[in-house]
Formats: sequence, C-alpha cells, structure tokens
Amino acid sequence: MSQIDIYKIRRHCSNCDAQEEIEVTEREAAFDLVDINQRLGSNCKKCSSISFFISRPLPIPNFELLKEWAFNEDLYFSSQDEDLLLADGEALDAILEILDMLQLPDYKTGILMSALCVIVYNNTLGDDPQFAELRVRVIEELNKRLDKLLIADAFIMDYIKAIVYPQLTESN
Repeated sequence: MSQIDIYKIRRHCSNCDAQEEIEVTEREAAFDLVDINQRLGSNCKKCSSISFFISRPLPIPNFELLKEWAFNEDLYFSSQDEDLLLADGEALDAILEILDMLQLPDYKTGILMSALCVIVYNNTLGDDPQFAELRVRVIEELNKRLDKLLIADAFIMDYIKAIVYPQLTESN
C-alpha cells in the first residue's frame, strides 16, 4: 500500500491573525482543486472577518501529476505562467520523461519546453557551479529535442529565446 502525501493549506486572518488549515492530497495541492474558504466558511471563526492570507503548498510535479495534467485540459499547476512554476530543477527528470514517453498535445509540449528554456535562462547568469551544471544539462536535453522546441517556439517569451537559443547547437 502506498503512502499518500498530505499537504496543508493555511489561512491567516488579516484582521486578528487567527490561523486555520485543512489537509489536502498531493493532487489537490498541485492543481489547486480545493477552496479553503469553501471548506471552512468564508468568515474567520474568531472575528468574522472575510480577509485572509492563504498559503498553499506547491508539490514538485512528478511523472504521475504531469501525465494527468498533460491529458486533462481542465487541470493547471498555475492559472498563469505554468512554465515558470514548472521551471524547477527538481521537476526536470519528470518533465523529460513525459516529453519522451508520451505524445502530448502541442500546447502542453509548449509549456514543458518553455519550462526547460526558463531553467536555462534562470541559470545563465549565476556564478554558482551548481547553476552552470544544471544549465549545461538542460541545454543538452533541449538539443536532443529541437523538434519539440520548434513546436514550442510560440509559447516561449522572446526575452528568454534571446538568451537561450544562442546557447543551443542549432540556433532557432
């Protein structure tokens, strides 16, 4: 039997600083499927305020989450800038596996390839050897997937292309 990871969504009342939380699954946390105010009510239990700061955990996307996301148009890791959220070195292996194992819709391929470009972009200007190592690895992976990069070109911001594309074997 596999262990289910539990995540906690917390809300803090901006009026009295009362804190409440609910437990959600990794899937619910990853895709923001649960509204804490719907579960706990829209008012603070202590002062009845309706103003809260909400903190949500962001699980690192793994193969299973990415696979579900890839084929469900209703699921988002973020309603905006999914590529930025996915541009985490810890999700790199899962992203590469999904890109190589599954025939994804072009839109989802675009988001994942854009995330890889963001990783290169974010790690281009640092002096830390760990940044350089990640950047070099992702450039190698992008070079293996230039066909997918062509599909993704429209999804990648121009300022990112200006930094990333010249680092690739074949400039796009």
